[in-house]
Amino acid sequence: MTKNLYEKVGYDKLTNIISGIFVNPYSATSLAEYFATGFTEFYIRPDEHTYLQKVSPELYKKLILLQDPEKLDNQ
Repeated sequence: MTKNLYEKVGYDKLTNIISGIFVNPYSATSLAEYFATGFTEFYIRPDEHTYLQKVSPELYKKLILLQDPEKLDNQ
Protein backbone atom coordinates (compact mmCIF):
# COMPACT_ATOMS: atom_id res chain seq x y z
CA MET A 1 0.00 0.00 0.00
CA THR A 2 2.76 2.44 0.87
CA LYS A 3 4.37 2.02 -2.51
CA ASN A 4 1.06 2.67 -4.28
CA LEU A 5 0.40 5.81 -2.32
CA TYR A 6 3.65 7.61 -2.79
CA GLU A 7 4.77 6.19 -6.15
CA LYS A 8 1.51 5.76 -8.06
CA VAL A 9 -0.79 8.34 -6.49
CA GLY A 10 1.88 10.86 -5.51
CA TYR A 11 2.08 13.33 -2.67
CA ASP A 12 0.48 16.14 -4.65
CA LYS A 13 -2.74 14.20 -5.13
CA LEU A 14 -2.56 12.72 -1.63
CA THR A 15 -2.49 16.22 -0.20
CA ASN A 16 -5.95 16.87 -1.63
CA ILE A 17 -7.32 13.43 -0.73
CA ILE A 18 -6.18 13.30 2.90
CA SER A 19 -6.89 16.90 3.87
CA GLY A 20 -8.58 16.88 7.25
CA ILE A 21 -8.02 13.14 7.72
CA PHE A 22 -4.25 12.91 8.25
CA VAL A 23 -1.69 15.43 9.48
CA ASN A 24 0.07 15.38 6.09
CA PRO A 25 0.37 13.10 3.03
CA TYR A 26 3.40 11.24 4.38
CA SER A 27 1.47 10.17 7.49
CA ALA A 28 -0.99 8.30 5.29
CA THR A 29 1.65 5.98 3.86
CA SER A 30 1.95 3.60 6.85
CA LEU A 31 1.02 3.16 10.48
CA ALA A 32 4.62 3.83 11.50
CA GLU A 33 4.67 7.09 9.56
CA TYR A 34 1.25 8.03 10.96
CA PHE A 35 2.61 7.72 14.49
CA ALA A 36 5.96 9.33 13.69
CA THR A 37 4.37 12.30 11.96
CA GLY A 38 1.88 12.83 14.78
CA PHE A 39 4.65 12.49 17.38
CA THR A 40 6.78 15.03 15.55
CA GLU A 41 3.88 17.45 15.13
CA PHE A 42 3.01 17.10 18.82
CA TYR A 43 6.50 17.92 20.09
CA ILE A 44 7.74 20.34 17.44
CA ARG A 45 4.64 22.53 17.74
CA PRO A 46 3.60 22.22 21.38
CA ASP A 47 1.38 25.30 21.24
CA GLU A 48 -0.45 24.25 18.07
CA HIS A 49 -2.15 20.96 18.91
CA THR A 50 -5.58 21.92 17.61
CA TYR A 51 -5.15 20.42 14.14
CA LEU A 52 -3.52 17.22 15.39
CA GLN A 53 -6.27 16.80 17.97
CA LYS A 54 -8.91 17.32 15.28
CA VAL A 55 -7.57 14.93 12.62
CA SER A 56 -6.06 12.28 14.92
CA PRO A 57 -7.89 12.40 18.26
CA GLU A 58 -6.87 8.92 19.44
CA LEU A 59 -3.23 9.47 18.58
CA TYR A 60 -3.40 12.82 20.35
CA LYS A 61 -4.79 11.15 23.49
CA LYS A 62 -1.97 8.59 23.46
CA LEU A 63 0.66 11.29 23.08
CA ILE A 64 -0.83 13.16 26.04
CA LEU A 65 -0.56 9.94 28.06
CA LEU A 66 3.08 9.50 27.05
CA GLN A 67 3.87 12.83 28.69
CA ASP A 68 2.71 11.48 32.07
CA PRO A 69 4.11 7.97 32.67
CA GLU A 70 2.07 7.59 35.89
CA LYS A 71 -1.13 7.73 33.84
CA LEU A 72 0.18 4.95 31.57
CA ASP A 73 0.08 2.51 34.48
CA ASN A 74 -3.63 3.16 34.90
CA GLN A 75 -4.57 2.53 31.26
